[in-house]
Amino acid sequence: MPDKIAQERWDDLVVGTSPLMLMLAQLLAVEGRRVLIVDRDAVRGGAWQTAIIKDDSKRSDVATEIACHVIEAFPGVYECLEAAAGVPFETLREQPMRVGRNGRLLPYFNRPLLLLAALRMTAGVAVHGLKTVLGRRSARNEYLNNRIKLANLLRFQIGYLRGCPKMRGPRFGYVDFLTRLYERAIRAGADFERREVTAIHRDGNRWRVTDSERRTLLVSAVHATTSVGLRPDQAGTGWVAAKARPDLRLAVVVELAEADILTHQCYVGIWRRWPLRRVSRVDTMPPVDKSEAGIKRFLVELQFERRANKRELNSALEEALDLTAIRRPGAPFRQIGAVECVAMQNIDLLPEGELADGVITYHTSGNLAAGIANWLRNRAPRSPRWLPPDMPLAESSLATPEDVDGPANHLV
Repeated sequence: MPDKIAQERWDDLVVGTSPLMLMLAQLLAVEGRRVLIVDRDAVRGGAWQTAIIKDDSKRSDVATEIACHVIEAFPGVYECLEAAAGVPFETLREQPMRVGRNGRLLPYFNRPLLLLAALRMTAGVAVHGLKTVLGRRSARNEYLNNRIKLANLLRFQIGYLRGCPKMRGPRFGYVDFLTRLYERAIRAGADFERREVTAIHRDGNRWRVTDSERRTLLVSAVHATTSVGLRPDQAGTGWVAAKARPDLRLAVVVELAEADILTHQCYVGIWRRWPLRRVSRVDTMPPVDKSEAGIKRFLVELQFERRANKRELNSALEEALDLTAIRRPGAPFRQIGAVECVAMQNIDLLPEGELADGVITYHTSGNLAAGIANWLRNRAPRSPRWLPPDMPLAESSLATPEDVDGPANHLV
């Protein structure tokens, strides 16, 4: 049965629901363009997805991000995010940290680490660039990532050698931040559909976009990230689905009493201590339920090669909370639940920029701030028009179980 082109004619198709894509959708819709946002997942956010974990010990469930996030201090980024999300970005009282190979806590940004990063990326560009030239297709992604990260460092971060600016975060946490971005894009006039884009080809003066169910759309412009999961077709006239490999992670939410917290770390990256990856504080609006007062929640991101048993999991959580100096020695903590996350790592990355007239890609490479800073520098309007700010305590911005239809949420 032949495909039928959707009758609705869209100006812009935004592929993916990462923060940058939602910001772009809002901006285009405010300008009066007909915008459709599509995502292969029902849960919005891409790597910034949120989830609801059922807490049987309390009346309310726990809304949480499913990965640890930090937004670095790139020029103009916080101001742009504030305007796009309609929520203040405030200086983090506890600045992000890293745990070095020797187990020492270090500032997230410091001169030695910055210089080492520059040297590592330069070596990565040279080594993987040579492998790419020699025909090692698997090295291409590493070459592109290192090249773009090095360019970002030299363009935006080299000034950190004179002193690092304070990092900021959204006042009510990342669940609220992501939900606001989505709601504001929809309120501006954009629509959302669950679709997995598998091909993009020219059709006259427009682009024909095909999804995994063989439905098609005609659009004037396509916007996506470089990791959208597409590659050039053999004829060089469009893009088709690329291969991807699963990246399995476990995000565990734990709860501690205020009295048992040694340091209210907001984010700690952990260097090469398997299975530990990162730990972050789960910030939310002020609690309405009195039982929530006097407690703090933290998200521990782990990566096991297989499903861990309870003893292994508890041992990893204890090590993470101690290594990051979050809990007082021997203090108890409560494991609320966990989310098994399967992130698809694309083997083929697209180049950044305008691939053809009306097909534009944006590169974030796991760094939202870098992606926005490059967008502000290269493609953003001089004076972006956003929706007016939200009320500070917009209850509607909180995720609810009915809103979320995503990764399996379960108690461990």
